[in-house]
Amino acid sequence: MTLDAFVPGNWEYAYGPAQLLSLVEQLNFPAIAANVYQTSNQKRPFLPYIIKEFNDLKVGIIGLTYPYVDKTMPDSFSEGFSFSLGLNELPHLIDTLRSNEHVDLIVINSHLGLPLDVKLASMVNDIDVIMSGHSHDRIEQPIMQNGCIIVQAGSSGSFLGRLDLEVWNGKIKHFKHQLIPLFTDE
Repeated sequence: MTLDAFVPGNWEYAYGPAQLLSLVEQLNFPAIAANVYQTSNQKRPFLPYIIKEFNDLKVGIIGLTYPYVDKTMPDSFSEGFSFSLGLNELPHLIDTLRSNEHVDLIVINSHLGLPLDVKLASMVNDIDVIMSGHSHDRIEQPIMQNGCIIVQAGSSGSFLGRLDLEVWNGKIKHFKHQLIPLFTDE
């Protein structure tokens, strides 16, 4: 299974931002996080989003990293970085993706944690899917909030989350979600 992108979580910052940036440069896929900035110039160290095309379907995938690295982790984790919840960034990014890039779906790949993701979906319109992380919840039935499908597949590689979407004219008409257990003997 190949990776299209990843969102840094709180522990990816453990050896400091410089080491994280060095490791990201070695990857053959991008790190995405719209809510982290370098304090020296207020530029984003990571791409805010990527666009993936699946046949005739264009999907904008926005990354949101853990917003409290600078508050809950040791100072060395976030030195030179600042973080936000993404509330100010998302409406503009969603509008850019819909209007300029003409994406059909907006997916948030999030490391905010399930409670913040549910709140985020209630506060920001036009999000189709949130792939939630950080809080290690195993969500068997997706949570629906403000028209957004929210899923999370636990932690430590115990499950692969699968979300099948049936999309017509840029709208999700049907979906099926399952947690697929990953066993080392299989």
